[in-house]
Amino acid sequence: MLEELKQGRIFAGRVTAGKDAVEAITEFAKGKGIKFAKVSGIGAFEKVRLGYFDGEKYHYKSFDEPIEVASMEGNISIKDGELFAHLHINVADKNFNSYAGHLFESEVFCLEFFIQEYTGHEYVRATGHEIPLSVWSETI
Repeated sequence: MLEELKQGRIFAGRVTAGKDAVEAITEFAKGKGIKFAKVSGIGAFEKVRLGYFDGEKYHYKSFDEPIEVASMEGNISIKDGELFAHLHINVADKNFNSYAGHLFESEVFCLEFFIQEYTGHEYVRATGHEIPLSVWSETI
């Protein structure tokens, strides 16, 4: 079932240098009681680990040097009964080469973010759908 959502609160913030972006955003959302939201951001990492899913498994690319976060997009929902920040990023290295993928781990240099909360329904991630990933249960 799909439901119309209502816009809730809007937050803006910055992740402290040295922290992991996914953990920091998840903890922030927990602290504010957010259950479902859209996330966006920009900034830079000291190091980062990205993943690319090819339909069967994840492939990873790690950068152990400063890298620019040109764009971060994602959402917050519920997975296995816990709050889950699902974030994808586009990063650029010092030679302006761009890489994109699922954000697994990071060490933040500076990360500014927005969180747009939505109310009216909590989206829950589950496996066992037509693809081998944990995705929202609702479909159209």
